[in-house]
Amino acid sequence: MPATKWIFSFGTSATLGLIIVLLFVFLSVTTGSFLTFENLVNLLRQTSINGVIALGMLVVIITAGIDLSVGAVVAISGIINALLLQAGVPLAVTIPVALLAGAAVGLLNGVLVYDFGITPFIATLGTMTIVRGLVMILSGARMIASLPAGFAHLSMSTVLGIPAMFLIWMALFGTIWMILRYTQLGRNMFIMGSSQEVARLSGIRLRPNTYAI
Repeated sequence: MPATKWIFSFGTSATLGLIIVLLFVFLSVTTGSFLTFENLVNLLRQTSINGVIALGMLVVIITAGIDLSVGAVVAISGIINALLLQAGVPLAVTIPVALLAGAAVGLLNGVLVYDFGITPFIATLGTMTIVRGLVMILSGARMIASLPAGFAHLSMSTVLGIPAMFLIWMALFGTIWMILRYTQLGRNMFIMGSSQEVARLSGIRLRPNTYAI
């Protein structure tokens, strides 16, 4: 059997997992500093950010959509959070506000896609450009510094040696898994991804589901 045919018959997910394992073994053997506790903790902390973003993209892709604005959403949420912290607003307030800012961009994407009939690629490309411009305006094209020590503590803290950011990622992963597997919203996502027309004929309300996603 040709190598490429064997790879595809093996399964994409299993193949990617095998590649990760091989890279892990290779780096462990060739680099003395890779297989250390400090480095592994740092890897978990760094991958947690992309992991959280990937969970959001997973939901969008299941519905046969695409979102190019995720990076810009992360940026504007971070900038708003940083500016509020710099102004002396408590962390317990800044985080919900930053999350609401990101949700507002997602809602805008839903309106553009569903109500205006713009393809997700074009709609999110436009919002990405707009939000990037807002980030530059809000930040003055400079780094936001002098943040409270508690904010850095949140990102660097660990629980039994495991980064708190990784635990947050796993908690969100479990939440998304439960939604997709056991809720009506999750089932609606899969049906919408298979066919918007089938979803509509099945009685699924496309507008609120699109906004929620």
